[in-house]
Amino acid sequence: MAQEVYKTDLTVLDDHPAQMAIDSIWHQVRIWKADTTAVYQKHRHDYVLQLEAFYERTKNNKDQRPAHRAIEFVFRILAENKNYERIINKFELGDFDPVIWRKCYSFYQSAVLRSPKHFSIYGRLRQSIPQVKPSVKPLIYEKIAGGYYAAGRADSASYYYNLILRDTNSVDFVLNSAKSNLYAIDSLKVGVAAPQFVGIDMKGNEIKLADYKGKVVLLEFFTTRCKPCLKALPKLQELYADHHDDGFELIAISLDREQERVATFIEKKELSWTVICDEAGGKGEIPERYKVGPIPTYFVVDQNGIIQHNYLMTKKNQQLEELIPRLLGKTTDEKTNGKN
Repeated sequence: MAQEVYKTDLTVLDDHPAQMAIDSIWHQVRIWKADTTAVYQKHRHDYVLQLEAFYERTKNNKDQRPAHRAIEFVFRILAENKNYERIINKFELGDFDPVIWRKCYSFYQSAVLRSPKHFSIYGRLRQSIPQVKPSVKPLIYEKIAGGYYAAGRADSASYYYNLILRDTNSVDFVLNSAKSNLYAIDSLKVGVAAPQFVGIDMKGNEIKLADYKGKVVLLEFFTTRCKPCLKALPKLQELYADHHDDGFELIAISLDREQERVATFIEKKELSWTVICDEAGGKGEIPERYKVGPIPTYFVVDQNGIIQHNYLMTKKNQQLEELIPRLLGKTTDEKTNGKN
């Protein structure tokens, strides 16, 4: 038996307390999240239309918080419905202020990543720059730069990060992000010396990257809850088994805060390589030096301490299983024999 549809009276959105009415709408949408029947889809569609209308009526009010809340929930509902193209179009065509950009950009970014027209979308975003408010331009620069950065196009990313530094409308959080990512591009790119670090592994041993000179080292940043990290684990175990005796080492830096959880994970997964737990949850010295963002993140450091692979700044078709044997100087026959 289908549950009775409870509809919030959206006419109260123009009255006090509008914020509570909007929150009530979102609560209903969450209840209906798993229901794909036509009647519930229609009600969610109606809510989007009325929330959009409310935003247009109130976006220029002195207190803009209800308007910001309304448009944020528009994007949330569209994301729940997986209406990615509408999110993209709405975000690109909307003349939003910096607050909305910060609150809602994650929905746009997620939609872009699911679109086969990834870079054409960033192209359209570039074309919108002359039409947007001056205060929004640095935010657009940041998002375009971030797209190029994640795709390994360092030169294009640097260009837009430098535009942020020169723009007098750039606010502190955008400036700091640009400076941090420019550092990562310049200091963590392939061909430069890897940042040195000292850490304590899960066995209580002091681990210095400098002590691994003469070895090929894979640095992995992960968490025990990260699904992509878990999916990649069998490949890492295979790499380690095939090449450890030839001078390959793996140092895994866990971003989990709980050492007990990491210790249980090591035992359960039978990990035989070095594991360091960053109890600062990714804010410790090692992840900060390597500017770790999305995980898993990988760096390959060669026998001379030079970065040969950076997951975020190297093209994704450069597979670790091809790079590591090459750095070890192994022939095709040796690679094959290592798997037998």
